[in-house]
Order: sequence, then C-alpha cells, then structure tokens
Amino acid sequence: MIGCSPSIKYIQKPSIKHEFGANDVIEIINISSVDDVKIKELKKQELFQHVYTKLHEKQKSTINMGGHQTYKLDINITRYAANENFSWEIVLWVFTLLQPIYIDAHVIVTTLTDNETYAEFDIEKYHLCAVTVFMSSCINSVKRDFSAGIADAVFVKKCKYSSCKRLEKK
Repeated sequence: MIGCSPSIKYIQKPSIKHEFGANDVIEIINISSVDDVKIKELKKQELFQHVYTKLHEKQKSTINMGGHQTYKLDINITRYAANENFSWEIVLWVFTLLQPIYIDAHVIVTTLTDNETYAEFDIEKYHLCAVTVFMSSCINSVKRDFSAGIADAVFVKKCKYSSCKRLEKK
C-alpha cells in the first residue's frame, strides 16, 4: 500500500462558538455523491459505518465535554475510484499490478438546533494498492483512513490558553 494521511482543506474552520466534545451528538450523517460519481448504495452504507465508527472512537477519547449540541454531517462524495470488482483471473497473471484508490468529498457539519455551520472542508484520500488477494482489505483500510480524517477534522483541538494553537491543516 502506498499512500498517506487524508488531505484536508478547510473552507470554514470549526467554529470557536461550539467545541465538539463527549456530550455532543451527531444525529444525522448524510452520504451523497455528485452526479458524475457512481457509487453503489452498499458502498455508501459501508462508508457510513466507517465514518460513524471513527467519529465515536474519537469522541470517546476526547476530554472536552462539549456543550450538548446536536450536529448533522453532510458528506458529498466528489470522487470515488476503487476497483472492487476486479477479476481473480487477472490477479493470477498480474500479481503486482498497482491499483489507485481515491475517495474525495466535500463535508459540511451543522448544528441542528440553530442550523449554523460548525465546519466545512474538502477531504481527499489516495492510495495505491497492489492487486492481490488482499485488495479488499486495502480498500477497507482506505475507507477507514478517510473516515478517520473526517473525525480528525471535526474534533479539532481547541485550547483556552494563549500558548496553545488549534490544529490547523492546509
């Protein structure tokens, strides 16, 4: 597997007004895709499960209690390229072929109580996986990394002290 952490570009950094924490709830997670991206409903459900799991793992590890806010997460897939239907016959004769996998999305996090945007960002995840019998585990790894990137972008560290800076990815 060749790849790196997801790339996150904030359009609107997480709001200072709200601090996402252990007492907050993400009630709605919508996953959609732009018209020219064809992604099966089953794959959207798998991605939903990865995002849900990573957000809750991150939430359990936070020491911030938050403000009892309820949030909605809209994930709009802008690129999804993962050859999950490759032929096993091809694997037999091309064992080391590299297969690129992309998952890009535009994400908006809003509060449900006042419909205020908490954060908005684009996220890109890219990997090269060797087409082997382990291809499906590579694709799942990419989905987990993509989902962890979303969780990291939502749970931005905020400090109350001037010596501490918020996590900022460009």
